[in-house]
Order: sequence, then structure tokens, then C-alpha cells
Amino acid sequence: MSEICSIIGCNYEVFEKGKCIFHCKKDDWYDEDNNGKKDWSNSKGKIQKFWELFIHELKKDEELHEFADIKFPISFIYDSFSEFKLELQSEMINDGKSLKLYNCTFLDKVEIESTNFFNSLSFSECKFKNNFIIDGDVENLDFCNCNFDKELKLVSLENANLYIEGGNFKDRIYSWLCSFKELRVKARNITDFKFFKCKMYSKMVFKEVYVDRLSFKKCKFDDDLYCEFHDVNISSLDIDSVDNISDAVVFFDVTIHRQFLLKNTNLSNYEFHNCDVSECDKIKIKNVAFQGNNGFTIFNDVKWPSCKKFSYLNDKDKNKDKTKDETKKEDKDKKKSLTLRDTFRQLKYVNEKQGNIIEANKFYSAEMNAYKEEIKGEKWKTHWQDKIIFWLNEKVSNFSQNWLRPLGWFFLLGFIAFVFSNVNRITTYLNNTSKLTPATFLNAINEFFVYLNPFNTSSGKWNPVIWLVFKALSIFIIYQFIISLRRQTRR
Repeated sequence: MSEICSIIGCNYEVFEKGKCIFHCKKDDWYDEDNNGKKDWSNSKGKIQKFWELFIHELKKDEELHEFADIKFPISFIYDSFSEFKLELQSEMINDGKSLKLYNCTFLDKVEIESTNFFNSLSFSECKFKNNFIIDGDVENLDFCNCNFDKELKLVSLENANLYIEGGNFKDRIYSWLCSFKELRVKARNITDFKFFKCKMYSKMVFKEVYVDRLSFKKCKFDDDLYCEFHDVNISSLDIDSVDNISDAVVFFDVTIHRQFLLKNTNLSNYEFHNCDVSECDKIKIKNVAFQGNNGFTIFNDVKWPSCKKFSYLNDKDKNKDKTKDETKKEDKDKKKSLTLRDTFRQLKYVNEKQGNIIEANKFYSAEMNAYKEEIKGEKWKTHWQDKIIFWLNEKVSNFSQNWLRPLGWFFLLGFIAFVFSNVNRITTYLNNTSKLTPATFLNAINEFFVYLNPFNTSSGKWNPVIWLVFKALSIFIIYQFIISLRRQTRR
């Protein structure tokens, strides 16, 4: 009578060290070099027997196959096992299988080509020591509290439901050429989650997720998609060339800590509620629209960083060393400034439409600073009017952002003009200080405010040239003061 595996509930024959071929440790099946790379070449027969038995179990006439505590060796699909791979694949002709693995360990890289075989794959409390690749059609894919030391790669999944809950992902999760009916992620330790050329159809929910980098590149959000990010902490978020025709992509309580990249994307149906990007070192932007035919981006209680953190996204220039022509450099700088100015203009507009005047004013100021960079290289001969008006707006009121500054300028210039208009009288009093009395000071103060009075239409006894120059400047300053107050207090 054959000896049975010592693992409780297991009825397989002992293979080595009191355990079956599934549950034995396999720590002597491979040699490991100083870099941690495993060499399984001396255990080809054992590995072949393992996978033969595993496939045999899967071929049993059962819809659901469950395994626990298995130690998986390297996949049979690699290198010297390629012939064996083809032999086994020819036998895997049944479809609609569901596989659930509990507390299993994958000791080396494994690839599952599940086309027309697995309907559902579920992994719970499993450990993956090397790259794990799933390639093919799987209707349901579930990872619950799994630990990945290397990359999890999903390739060419079609209309799949992907669920990730808990676990630890030390390397990236890479989804390539996949389409998802439903995608749900709830995990606190993800290093890198990248979607490349993927489609989202029905529902995509990221909830209570902590991820170092999350990126969507050349993806499509379908018109029936419900997309929500809720209580998500991200170090770096990249949205690049995303075709979004869904009703809304909604961010609730999302914090972006380091970098926010937006490129070739229409954000007009995105919503940001109670989000914090104030800690971002960089917000990189290129070809982004915050308003479109279907509306405009909604910002509700969003904390922004300094506008200095916004920058134009530079693509890598393959011909970087081809030329050092300064004219081309100036054209590039002007293009960057123009792109940023347009971005700030849109952000100003959408915040104004939502009644967030404070943030709208902030982006208006940023828009003007970008315009400053834009005209900096222009010639005075053709742009002297723009340059003078721009300089005065910046110095007098910081583009209507500071109502105290024009008030200060008004009193300062008025005092200077008043002094020059009364220089002879002031000299007389300084030469004969005995004439300085409290009444003299009160009279001087009264005359000063009369001089400042914007409704005063006569120079009187004062120097008419100085008085006219001051009046001309004061009209501009008072206008800036009124506009600044209006910007800060309007509803």
C-alpha cells in the first residue's frame, strides 16, 4: 500500500520527505547563484512529473478545481521544457475550468496561457517569488492578499473581470492589450500599476489604494464605464493619450504626492472632489483640454501646489545634440510658455464657472506670468506697448491679485508728487524750524489729502506738470485697486 502525503486532507502518494510532489518543499530541486537566480536543469524529470500530475488533475470532469499549500516549481513553458509545453497544450482542450489556489508558493517564474481553458483563476494568500504572467482569455481573475516579489503581467485578457484586494506588490503590475468589463482594486502596497493599450468597459474602481506610480497610456474608457477613484494615495499619476468617452471619471479623496503627468488627454468629463495635489513637485502638461463639447473638468475643494510647479512636458529629443541653434531654443521656450498659458487659462475658466474665485485668480496670475515669459524675447520695437502695460500691471497689483499694493502705490506716489510740488515751502520750513507748529502739520496733512483727492480737477497752487503726471498715474492705480477688490470679493 502506498504511503500518503503527511499534509492533512491530501490523498496523493508521497514523493519525497514524507510529502507528495505538490506539497514537498522543492528546495533541493534547483541551484541558486549569488544573484538569486535559480537553475532547475538538474530536475527536469521532477518538474515534468509535477506538471503532468497537475494537468491530469485539471482534466478531471469538474468545473471547479481547488488546491492548497502547493509549492510550484518553474513553469514547464520555459526553455528546455518547450517540447513538453507543446505536448501538454495539445491535451488542454476542455474549457470553462475554474481554478482556485490557497496559500500556494510559486518558487520561480510561471506563465499561464489560459486561452480556451480557464474561465476563472483565483489566488488567495499566495506567494510569487518571480515573474508571473497570465496570457489569454480569462473571464474572472482574482488576487486576494497575495505577495509578489517580481512582476505580475497580464496580457491580452478579453472582457475580463479583475479583482485585486490586499497583498504586497514589490514590483509592477503591468496590463498590456487587455480589456476589462470590471476592474476593482483595494490594496495598500502597490509599487507600480501600469495600463498600456487597455480598454475599460463597465466598471473601474480603485478604493483605499496606496500606489507609488499609477499610469494609463493609450487606453480607452468606454461610454458605459463607471470609473471611480476613492481614498487613493499616489506618488505619481500619469494619464497619457487616454480616449475617454465615459460619462465621468471621478476622483474622491485622492492625494498625489510627487508627480502628476497629463499628456494628449481631454479631461472635460473628469471630476476631482476633495483632492490634494499640493505636495506635488511637478505637474507636467502637454496637449491637455479641461473643457470640451461635453462640459468641463469639475474641481471641488482641490488643493493645488504653487503654479511654479506646473511645467511643459518635454518629449525625449532623439536629435538632442544635432543642433544648438539659439533661435530654435527661443521658439521652444515660447511654445512651452504658450502651452502653459493656455493651461492656466482653462483652469482659470473652469474654476470661475464653478464659483471658485480664489483659485481662478491664482490661475489668472499664473497665466499672466506665463505670458510674461512669452513676450520676454519679443523685440521692444514691435511690442513696446504690450511690455509697458504688462510691466505696470505686474508691479502695481500683481495682475489684480493684490489690492493692498495699488493702495500703497497710490499713497507713495501721491506723497512724492506732493513733496515735489511743495519743495519751496518745505525748504523754507526746514531752514526756519521755528515756524513748524502743530497747526502747520495739520494744515500740511489736510493739503496732502486734498492733493490726493481723485475728484479734484484743479492743480491750484501746485506744480501743474507734476500734478497732471500724478493724476494720470493715479487713474491707472485706482482702476487696478477697484479690479483687485472686485476679483477678491465677487461671487
